Amino acid sequence: MIVNEYEKFLEKKLKDGNSFVLTAENLLAIRNLKKKDVLDVGISEQSLIGIASGIAKMGGKCYVHALSNFLLSRAYEFLKIDLDYNKCHCVLVGSVGGIQSTFNGPTHQSIDELSILENFNTFEILFPITIDEMVSKLKSFKFKKTLYIRYTPETNKQININKKKITNNFLIGKGDILIISYGPVCSEIFQLMQNNKHLQNKFKLFNFSYIKKKKITHEFKKFKKFKKILVIEDHLEFGSIHSRLKSIISKNNDKISIKSINFGENYFKTEEKITTIMKNMGISEKKLLNIKI
Repeated sequence: MIVNEYEKFLEKKLKDGNSFVLTAENLLAIRNLKKKDVLDVGISEQSLIGIASGIAKMGGKCYVHALSNFLLSRAYEFLKIDLDYNKCHCVLVGSVGGIQSTFNGPTHQSIDELSILENFNTFEILFPITIDEMVSKLKSFKFKKTLYIRYTPETNKQININKKKITNNFLIGKGDILIISYGPVCSEIFQLMQNNKHLQNKFKLFNFSYIKKKKITHEFKKFKKFKKILVIEDHLEFGSIHSRLKSIISKNNDKISIKSINFGENYFKTEEKITTIMKNMGISEKKLLNIKI
């Protein structure tokens, strides 16, 4: 039995008697936990959030799991009222978000989380590039907000990343064009750059994985020195990091050119492999080297 780092983290948390693991029939992130340690409500995401909010109201710490699209879209009213309005803070872990949905169609594609959650006052968002980044954040999480996470099973070792601090940090490259990304897309770009010195000389990659509603302007200060920015994300344009940074740049009258690669207004074409979806988006070594900002 192979236990991932997140499962190890949860096993330790469950020993405190005040942590609870819930799911709506989705075990992608918690497959190896003992069944007695997981409350499975079935395909009922609304009930999932309602139960978790009640536990949180009594001081419990809930780690809640479901497919990303159903966790946010199907249970939207319950997220808004039970969690946000009532300040009942939980950890929400959504599986197969973004391009990880691969061959699933629009019914399962979750590519609008930022726009769904942007009106909530007590939510923070984490789109980690690895499960190690996810666990690192959870170890310091104090349940003063609700944290939504796009789960990814990939590890630091698998993508050969050795930096200790990778959240909202520069990962690789020494070029004068900044690439901003997050999640598996950022992971794929990181791996492309690892194997191509020309990409490293042209670009610098920033992992914008931890998103706080009122802190985006603060984070923007980290890369104001760049005059050319390329934002690559598996998200619709509405509510995207690109749309928010573009607004900040316009408001400040900064002389910065910014370009986006995202899904625009459409669902993405289903494919078996993430790398194929990336190529369909226009993300490859050749196209990045030839891109004009």
